[in-house]
Amino acid sequence: MRIIQLLVLILILIMCSFAQELDTTADIEAQKKLTEKWDEFVTNGEFDAMLNLYVDNPIRMHQHEPILIGKDAILKSFQTFREQNDENFVNKVADVIITGEYAVVRGTYTGYFIPKQTGKKVQAEGKWVSLRQRQADGSWKIVYDIWNSDFPETVEE
Repeated sequence: MRIIQLLVLILILIMCSFAQELDTTADIEAQKKLTEKWDEFVTNGEFDAMLNLYVDNPIRMHQHEPILIGKDAILKSFQTFREQNDENFVNKVADVIITGEYAVVRGTYTGYFIPKQTGKKVQAEGKWVSLRQRQADGSWKIVYDIWNSDFPETVEE
């Protein structure tokens, strides 16, 4: 009887391990999809939709700016940048660490912006990190994110 109990216990542990792996795979895919949606909303200037990807009181840390605390500050920053520039950036997820309720997502970006004042394209690439939290409904939202460029932006002549 003990052998059967032991075999059942081992089978349960194997099944739980397999299920957790599947959940992790789904969670990683969810991070990639969230990043794609973020890109889509920013590219299209849909900043209200972009803000729905954040928790209620997020923090964003841009290069060359004071810390942005809350959705209103993040919105104002994006709106100001868009008023002054046309832009096209693509983010790529490089690594995801899932810790149950939280995910740490690391990635890179490439693209450009064109200041409306000069009309000269500025190439840019860099890296970012985002802390995301699993919501009660199973979805994920951004809590903190930070980015910076890999090199000084270069203006095409």
